[in-house]
Amino acid sequence: MFCLPSRCAEMQRRCRPVAMAIADVIASKTFDNGAICSSDQSVIFDDKDVAGKALQLFLENGAYLCSEAEKAKLEAVMFDKERGVPAMAVIGKKPQIIAELAGFSVPAEVKLLMAPLTTTGAEDWMSHEKLSPVLGWYIADSKEKAISAAISQLECGGAGHSAVVFIENEEVAKDFALSVPANRVIWNQPSVHGAIGAIYNDLVPSLALGCGAKGGNGATENVGFANLLNIKRVARRKSASN
Repeated sequence: MFCLPSRCAEMQRRCRPVAMAIADVIASKTFDNGAICSSDQSVIFDDKDVAGKALQLFLENGAYLCSEAEKAKLEAVMFDKERGVPAMAVIGKKPQIIAELAGFSVPAEVKLLMAPLTTTGAEDWMSHEKLSPVLGWYIADSKEKAISAAISQLECGGAGHSAVVFIENEEVAKDFALSVPANRVIWNQPSVHGAIGAIYNDLVPSLALGCGAKGGNGATENVGFANLLNIKRVARRKSASN
């Protein structure tokens, strides 16, 4: 899951450059065509002006901003709604193929499709996990509402997994991290590359990520070889002198 609480009237002074954040989102969402479970599902802005600048940068760097009509067409083909999961036909596919399935076309240079969201909850299907180069965007009007939207996004289908925040204000980053129900909070890094570890941080490198109790898993960590070993141990009784 992904959040961009970049609230800043003085963007250059307070925030990580928006251009770098957008580059990180695109690098993450297009890695393996979005099939990695830690890929971004929605980008959430807490400021309308910053959102406008960011969406323009998305356009300039290979994103295609879908209309409401195109969003509806995508929703019709992207999900198995009975099972509540992404449709097999779109998982890990190129945006051109997904758009064609939905009944519209995009240029060959397009890297990802972006759809406007009415909410980050279950009521808007395009906020669900998509496992494809399709990304939702949502604009809140305050830091608190942006964090609330990120919580809703995770509770919609990613509780315990991962969330991303792009901001230089450490207190806001801490507030975000303590608020969202994610066990991996990636700060100023691409979501996929950050969550799988080792490249941008010191997380144990792994493509298998535990969600802990919130996600119905037994572990919250990146699941490496040590978690998969079946080790037999013989435990000797301690003597009284010990």
